[in-house]
Amino acid sequence: NNDISLNQCCYVIIDEADAMIRENLSTDLEYILDSINDERNKSDDSSQVLRQETEMSDFDNIYKVTQIYSATMPSELMEIAKKFLRCPLTITIEEQKERFKRDHLFDLVPEDRGGNNLELKINMLLHWLKRLEPQTIVFFNNKSVLDSVYLKVKRNIEMSIDVYHSGFEQVKREKVLTEFRNGNVQILFSTDLASRGIDVISVNTVINFDCPKSIETYIHRSGRAARGDKRGTG
Repeated sequence: NNDISLNQCCYVIIDEADAMIRENLSTDLEYILDSINDERNKSDDSSQVLRQETEMSDFDNIYKVTQIYSATMPSELMEIAKKFLRCPLTITIEEQKERFKRDHLFDLVPEDRGGNNLELKINMLLHWLKRLEPQTIVFFNNKSVLDSVYLKVKRNIEMSIDVYHSGFEQVKREKVLTEFRNGNVQILFSTDLASRGIDVISVNTVINFDCPKSIETYIHRSGRAARGDKRGTG
């Protein structure tokens, strides 16, 4: 809304950049980046950039620093990166190394006939919850199914379960997440709200009650387990 002047902005951090692209926010993102004063941009010459980095480390000068964090790099995001970054350093995580840290298990669910599909999936969920090691995050595509399954599962399992989705106010969500981090909650039922930015090192298992709508969503969900040097199951 042009309420803020960005003329003196020197540090620009874009987090969850691929999520912005998926939510059709690329135009807004470019508008904001274009609004930041470019007088402090680093050079396009890599040798000059090294000199400028030294000046910054010695506090002799300040140049604009732009960082983009993203789990995936769609083509639209690559174009934004080419436009706004100067001699960028790219840091990636080797997929091959990650692959051996996480076991991927799949159960084939028959086509829904006569409304029995949900009950079958709940029974399968109970089977896996009792078999796989907590802490566990169970992902759902929508809140209504989540709430329904939560009530049925809670009556049939002895482990502590709670719910995490956008239907709760921020204070409630933070409280649930704190209890989950502390280990007081062993199983967390969540929408994709918990598929990004949730770093709970003790998560061993991720279950997709509903099939993710895209491979990127699956990557983000399964990435909640096997954090750091841990192993996990998805």
